[in-house]
Amino acid sequence: MIRFNLLPRHERRSRREQQRYQRWLAVLLISASVIILCNWLILEQQHERQRERLQLLRQAHQQQDQHIALRQQIQQDIVQLSKQRAALDSVQQQRTATVSLLTLLAMNTPPGIVLEQLSEEKQRLSLQGLADSHQDIADLLHALRQQYPSSLVDLQHTTKSGQRQAFLINVVTQNKEHDS
Repeated sequence: MIRFNLLPRHERRSRREQQRYQRWLAVLLISASVIILCNWLILEQQHERQRERLQLLRQAHQQQDQHIALRQQIQQDIVQLSKQRAALDSVQQQRTATVSLLTLLAMNTPPGIVLEQLSEEKQRLSLQGLADSHQDIADLLHALRQQYPSSLVDLQHTTKSGQRQAFLINVVTQNKEHDS
């Protein structure tokens, strides 16, 4: 019988299989590394996009907070301006009543009357002056009562001051304004 030494052949085959196994292992390790690196890069890009979106959202929230604060300030300003306008309207209404009374006095004061003092306290005007006669005072009262209801025009008192008559008339202007 012929004998062959198969050991070198087995050895070579075993080395080839081992080399092939090592090559496959190296290819697998390289492939796994590439896959892991790609996944890591993709995840990092997603995280970066998320950070950018979060930053944009924070900026948008800050802008919205500023808009809300501005709106609240504007609303407070509007309320304050409304109060100021109401006060000005009230003053204007009082002024209109006073101006209408002064216009009425200028047009209807009899020639024998001299007004010495005109004072205003809230919505009450006081006329103080001198008249040549009681008839002049009555004419002034009549003119005032034509303009204002009789309950709002009141002759407080008259006194003799030398040859003339001193008088005090109160006119309450809160209920009716004069239409010029």
